Amino acid sequence: MCNTKANKNISLNDIISIDMMKIFCALLVVAIHVEPFSFSFILDKALGVLTRIAVPFFFIASAFFYFQKPISLKGYLKYAKRILLLYFIWIAVYILFEWLSGSVIDIAYLSFQIFVYGYRHFWYLLASVIGIGICSCILSFGFTKFAYVVSVLLYI
Repeated sequence: MCNTKANKNISLNDIISIDMMKIFCALLVVAIHVEPFSFSFILDKALGVLTRIAVPFFFIASAFFYFQKPISLKGYLKYAKRILLLYFIWIAVYILFEWLSGSVIDIAYLSFQIFVYGYRHFWYLLASVIGIGICSCILSFGFTKFAYVVSVLLYI
């Protein structure tokens, strides 16, 4: 899966398993933000530890499906275009609602949020495009072992 050849050995059961895990992780992401056990320090911290698998799993699942096809600049640009289109459409929707609600919008801060940090919870989309791009570059040059080392170091 880490080379430039496509991996066609994925079964329907594998896809269903990944989808089931994505549903579970989506519930964990909701739990991160809702904090259902805020009344109990121990339960809140225990759930907090469990919920931390959600976002890394979504990155892993995205990369898994992306790298089922051979790595190419054309493929990456198609992926980036699709994800960034979603990113900017939803940012526009959020900014419109903020403006309609009478919020003051600081253009400089908003620009920084959108292009550098990632706007609100949409940071995931921007990070996904950047991460897939970095991985594609590293793997297309044949630096698979280097990619593993960088991944472990970034995770720590």
